[in-house]
Amino acid sequence: MSCYENRSYCDRLTYPLVFKKIDSATRQGLPNAAFEIYVNGCLLASQQSDENGAVIFPMLLPSCYTMLEVAAPQGYLPNHAQYHVVVTNRGDIFINESAAYGFTIENTQEEIQ
Repeated sequence: MSCYENRSYCDRLTYPLVFKKIDSATRQGLPNAAFEIYVNGCLLASQQSDENGAVIFPMLLPSCYTMLEVAAPQGYLPNHAQYHVVVTNRGDIFINESAAYGFTIENTQEEIQ
């Protein structure tokens, strides 16, 4: 089915939000960081960074979202930042007003005492 054959399908196009979770010192990807994304204060989806640090929210409609890191990787300090995500009707995605392409979120390793 083409987009032109079914207008209601076109109105529901979704776009993937992709970013990377990294170590603040080494810039290497970090697995097992948990993120949640909210729309209008309601939890929409949860995702976890993969073995390379990639985080993918695969199907976001054009809208404004709030994203939080809810669990840091083991051995890392939590990141308490709140991220404002905007998905435009054209599929452009911004995190805190920066293009999502190449966006990274850092964690700092806990100091061992």
